Parts: sequence; C-alpha cells; structure tokens
Amino acid sequence: MVSQLRGGRGWTVPVFKTTAEMINFAKADGTEIFQGVEFGPSESVAAIKERLQRRDDTPRFEEESDAEGELLEQLDRLEELESIVENAKNAIDAAKSKTLILSMTFTNR
Repeated sequence: MVSQLRGGRGWTVPVFKTTAEMINFAKADGTEIFQGVEFGPSESVAAIKERLQRRDDTPRFEEESDAEGELLEQLDRLEELESIVENAKNAIDAAKSKTLILSMTFTNR
C-alpha cells in the first residue's frame, strides 16, 4: 500500500499497488518514480483541525484543485479564442476589400 503526504494536506488514503510496482518504488532513486502515480484522496489540514475540535472521526475529502489540469484547460480556451479572433479579423479584412472580376472575350476579325 502507498500513501502520500503533501503540504497543507493530511496523509492520502492508502492505495494498494502490485508487487511489481512496489519493487520499482523500492529500487528507484529520487521522487520521479512517483510522477503519474495515483494516490487516494486526502483531507486538508484546516478540515482535520476543524474535525478534531468537534471530536468527529469522519474525514471530509474535498476536491483538490488540479493546477496543471486547470492551466491546460485555460490554454485550450485561449487557443479557441485566438481562432475566433483570427476568423473575425479575416472577416473584417474581407469586408473592407472588394474584388472586381473582369471578363473579356476576344474574337478574330
């Protein structure tokens, strides 16, 4: 089982891992091995303090903010907005310019 402790939060709920995963964790140098590992939910320190004051043993797991996910979502929205602005600029430029097409027919005399 693995659990994680992060700043401002309590220990995550332990999650079972395979024997192979545990061996990889034991052999690894540094913390890079834990990138992408899914840990269980954790409770914020503020929620733990509040719960302990009420003598409540039931943890409250609120959603953690996913800063990276939010940033990627904002970048996607920015790309969409850039596309909309570019299309609007092209429409404005097209409305400003008029194209005159001349047609001529030549005949031999």
